[in-house]
Amino acid sequence: MAIYTHNDVYLSFGGTEISDHVTSLTLNTGIETLDKTAMGSSTRINRAGLGTWSLEFECLNDFAASELDAIIDGLTGNEAAIEVRPVNTTVGATNPKWTGTALVTSYGPIAGAVGDQAKVSCSCVAASALTRAES
Repeated sequence: MAIYTHNDVYLSFGGTEISDHVTSLTLNTGIETLDKTAMGSSTRINRAGLGTWSLEFECLNDFAASELDAIIDGLTGNEAAIEVRPVNTTVGATNPKWTGTALVTSYGPIAGAVGDQAKVSCSCVAASALTRAES
């Protein structure tokens, strides 16, 4: 896979694939920075600390039994297994997957103005290490 259009992301959330509801998704990875500046320094010096990651996504809402609202609402304030892939196809060197456990920090089940498509948003932070794999 070379450059691609972001239109077929795979998201498994809490053990259930919800890709067919996702309209946007952001998986952020990074590290915390630790200050190691000592007396006599004229420049603030930093070093790498612990890793961190977060997941935010927006979906078309669905209140049907066992669908999106039931899946996410039941996990708010709890941990959920996640798997994210750039494209909803087989995992490989050109389509890696990221897996981990996320703490669901917020869920907005109702939002929008009159006439808008009913969408929900969900934000998560790391509850485990995030693993990248190509198989």
